[in-house]
Order: sequence, then structure tokens, then C-alpha cells
Amino acid sequence: MADEDKLDDGALAQADTYLEAGSSIDTICRLLNPRYRDWSSPQHQIYRGYLQNQIELRKLSVPQMTETATPPVLAPAQDVPTAQPLGTERPSGREPLSRLGQIIVFLAFFTILTGAFLTVLYFCYRAK
Repeated sequence: MADEDKLDDGALAQADTYLEAGSSIDTICRLLNPRYRDWSSPQHQIYRGYLQNQIELRKLSVPQMTETATPPVLAPAQDVPTAQPLGTERPSGREPLSRLGQIIVFLAFFTILTGAFLTVLYFCYRAK
């Protein structure tokens, strides 16, 4: 086999892709080597054998994921926070308020705002 007829890894990858797509080995040889058309039948057989062997060697040397391969099992991460719905975050590790606590906080907030509003109204009324 002449050095100019040998295929590099890129050409072998391309040949493998064509082969998996259903192209014949003869068609692939014609695509990858323009000199292939001018050769005799025994030369064609030798080159087809060379190409098939090189594709097989490439497959063995390049690990690939197959359909039956299982993905690697990852160990569970330590101290990774889990996603929580919005509004349920717990700042500084405290427990959320109970329903009664939430009502009390709302009433205190509402009372302060009402007092501030009434104070502003009182001073506005007195200013007139």
C-alpha cells in the first residue's frame, strides 16, 4: 500500500460514518481515494480490506459510548443545597413561622402602617 493511499484518522472517521449510514465499502473507497477508480479488481479488493481493517482498528482504539453502556454512577454530593420553591427558603436555619405566627406578624405590620397613615393624616389636617 502506497503512503499516499493510506488514510488518516479523520478520513477513517468519515469512512466509519458513511459505513454506519449504509454506504457500501466500494462507494466509500471511491469517495476517499480518487485513484481507486483506475485500479484493477485485485487492487480494489486489497484496498477494501485495508479500509475495513483500519475502521475496525479505529473502533477498538477509540472508546465510544454504546447503547448498552451504562453511565458512570456518581457519588451523592455532600452539603449541596436542594432547590426549594420560592417563598419557602429558611434563612439561617430557622423553622418557618406557623400559621398563627404569620397572622400575628401580619396584624403587627398592618397596625404599624395604619398608625403611620393616621399620623400623616392628622398632621395634614392640622396644617390646614
